[in-house]
Parts: sequence; C-alpha cells; structure tokens
Amino acid sequence: MWWLMASGRPRPSLGYPGLVMFSAHLFSAATGLVFTIMVVRSLSQAEFGIWQNMSDFVFYFTALENVVPFWAKRFVARGFRGSGETGLACSLLLGACVALLYGALAPFLMSIMGVGGSYLLPYMLIAIQVFEIYALRGLGATLHPCRPQAVGYAIVVKEVTKVIMGYLLLWIAGLGLVGVVVSVLSAHAAQITFSFIMARGFLSGGFNWSYVREWAKGSFLPVYSFFGQRMPTLALFILFALAGDVARGYYGAAQAIGLVVFYTSFMAYALYPRLLARGSGSRSGPEDVERSLKLVLMFSIPMTVGAMLIPDVLLLGLYRLTEYAAASLILVVLAPYYAVRSLTSVLGSVVSGVEEVDAKARIPIGELVRTRLFAYYSLPYATGTYLVALSLALLPLAASPLDAALMLALLSLGTSIANLVVVYSLAKEGLEFSFPWPSVARYAIATGAMSIVLLALPRIYRLSYALLMVGLGGATYLAVLLAIDREARAILKAVLRARRSD
Repeated sequence: MWWLMASGRPRPSLGYPGLVMFSAHLFSAATGLVFTIMVVRSLSQAEFGIWQNMSDFVFYFTALENVVPFWAKRFVARGFRGSGETGLACSLLLGACVALLYGALAPFLMSIMGVGGSYLLPYMLIAIQVFEIYALRGLGATLHPCRPQAVGYAIVVKEVTKVIMGYLLLWIAGLGLVGVVVSVLSAHAAQITFSFIMARGFLSGGFNWSYVREWAKGSFLPVYSFFGQRMPTLALFILFALAGDVARGYYGAAQAIGLVVFYTSFMAYALYPRLLARGSGSRSGPEDVERSLKLVLMFSIPMTVGAMLIPDVLLLGLYRLTEYAAASLILVVLAPYYAVRSLTSVLGSVVSGVEEVDAKARIPIGELVRTRLFAYYSLPYATGTYLVALSLALLPLAASPLDAALMLALLSLGTSIANLVVVYSLAKEGLEFSFPWPSVARYAIATGAMSIVLLALPRIYRLSYALLMVGLGGATYLAVLLAIDREARAILKAVLRARRSD
C-alpha cells in the first residue's frame, strides 16, 4: 500500500501555525467568557443548569469523535492519496449515526433527568451539534497535516460568530435557551464552512475502502486514549464529594487561569504532522523537536512565573469576589502543573510522530500493542489511578475546603512530573534530540527582569489593571529576550516570513 503515497507536498512551517493556534485559544478563552456572561444574564438559574446538562450529553455522545480522524490524520500526513476524503466521509457518516441515536434517546434521557417536555426543542437541536463536532474532527484530520494554521483561523471564525449570534439572539431577540443553542450551532456551522473551504484543495484521491478496514482494526486505540486521558479528572469528582462545592470552586477558579499556561503547547502544533511526514521522503527530526521545545518554553516559562507572582491580582481581577483570593495558593501550584503538562504534550507528539507501525497504510494490531505509542496512551491509566488513590486517602485528612483543593493541586503536580519523566524517556527512545538548556537559561534571565517589574508594581484588584500588569510584564520579557537571544530574534523573523507567505 506504500505505493499510494503522494510526493512533493510541502510540509507546514513549524513556528507560524503554532503562534496562530496559541493566539486562537487565547482569543477563544476571552470570547468564551463574554459569551458565558451573556448566557448567565439571559437565562434563569434553572435554565442555565439545563444548558450545562445538555453540554454533558454532548460530551458523552462525542466520545467516538476521534476514532476515524486519529488514523486519517496520520495517513494524510504520510501522503496516502484519498485518506483525507475517506476520513471526512467516514466521520460524516459516523456523526450522522450518533446524532440520530441521540435524537432517538433524547426524550428518554430528559425523562430520566427530570427535565420537562417544554425543553424538548433545545434538547433535540443538540443532535445537530453532535453531528457538527464529528464533521469538524473529520476536516481537522486533513487541515492539521496540510494547513495547520487554518485550524486556528477557523476557531476565531467560530468564536466571533458565537458572540455575534449570542448578542442578536439573546440580548436583542430574547430567545433564551433556544437562542443559546442556535448561537452555538451557528458558530460551529461557520467553523465547518471555513474549514471546508481551507481543506477542499487537499481532499482528493477518492474513497478508499482499504483505509476504512485498517482504521476499523485500529479504532480501539483512540477510544482507549479517550478514557485514559479522563482518568485524572475522577479526582475532581472525589474533591467535590469529600470536600464540597467550595473546595471545587476554589480549584476551578484557579484552574481556569492556570489552563492558559497549557495553551503554550499549541506552539508546537505543527510538530506532529511534520514528524509523521518523515516517512514520505521529508526529513524532519531532532531539529524540529528542539525548535518546538524552544517555542513552547519561550512562552510557558514567563507565563508560569507571572501567574505564580501575581495570582491574587489575576483571580480578583477576573472574578471580582474577595472569596477567590484564597485560591491564590492553588494557582501558584496549578501554573507549573499546566506548564509540565504543556511540555509533556510536546514530547507526546514526538512519541506519536516517530511511530511507524502504520507507515505502509497497514495497522497490525499485534505490533501496535507492543509499540511506544500504545505505552504512551496507557500511561494516563497508571498515573490517573495513582492520583485517584492518593486523593481518596489524603483529601479526607484536609482541615478545610481550601486545604483539600491545595492538596489535590499538589498531588496533580507530582503525578504530572512523574508522567513527564516517563514520556521524555519514551520520546528519547524514539528519536535522539537535545533539550535546549542554553535557551532555557536565556528565557529565565528575561523572566527575571519581568519578575522585577511585576513585583515593583502596586496591587490593584481590577481586571483592567490585571491586563495592564500582564502587558507590561510581557513587554519587558520580550524586550530583554530579543536583546540577549539572537536565536529568538531569528525565530521571530522566521515566523513573520511564514506569515507573509501564508
């Protein structure tokens, strides 16, 4: 089957797509806050809870969303003709089947949850959202390897559409819960339309049944990964059950800010398809990994230290409630936790990208379960079980809800470090690369200058001031880094060149 590989398709650039994805997720976080404010002010407390319940249904009915795209993306990156078109068709078919299943079960699920029949319309509309999510994943399987920055553009299109439609349908038309659902559906429709326009030039080669047979054989792996990645989240349910809603609120408030540090992992968004493309005649390896690590660390180090230095300003500026000041200690722990997770994600791309078990468009199951790829996706089961066990044993000993939330944050940080060590070992086994310690030292010097500025500024607990502090700190870091790091200047120039050629 190797003879079906196309040749001559250029690989995506490394820096610019990552910057686009990172910026798009920051933009999404901001617009998500705006949309949530509109929703909260437009719905009753009961309706807001129902909307959350519908979101839970979407989560469970999209559990299979990556079954086809997982392998389709790898085949597209390796240059197998027709894999993008085949993957999209299969994703659309699977999405339609799951959406129909949800539509048939929705009235029954509503009755189980005690939701009145007056909400049948918004619950039924969720079937469309389920289908849209499968369609987006199918398109992403082609865009990520071929034009990764377009995925970021599509996120921006979705977020802008969602806010505009939310304003029109909620604040102008006053459509309530139906308006919320239609706003989300419209946003996804705009994202699908834009993604298809960006991907259609790469959708060629016709439908290939042999791919479908291979993907069906390997379909257990993305499902296995899906549940493994959610193992650590069980600890949050334990926190809620043993320490109460206040503890979960403290943790969630800090988590929302700390998660922004994890967005730095998107700076390496193009690394995975570039490594996969090595098998189609392209040369990509240690230099790409090292540059990706530099890009991620260049952003994650100052963001982590900044969050640890001014957690109170960030929390009170965002939430405006003095109760959340107590969550500052939790953010001090969660910021490095998400930095470790970001670095682990990059190294995980190395483990997945250098695996060649499917390099000839075949997926031998016997070989697959013995690969580093399978070991990588098995790791969350081990660390997640360890985290859950420690949470059950230690959280009941906490003296207060705040202590319980802080204890879980510390446990999460410890398990994430252990996870990083194992993934780093797996990555080094698959590809020999150097960790960029000299660059890290320069990032640390620039971060030190930023820290002096942040510590010298007075504490004022307003969102506008928090943003000002972030801006001043970021500007200081960038100015010092560009002054002392010639390579950082070269990376910035390369990113700008890629932007002009996009």
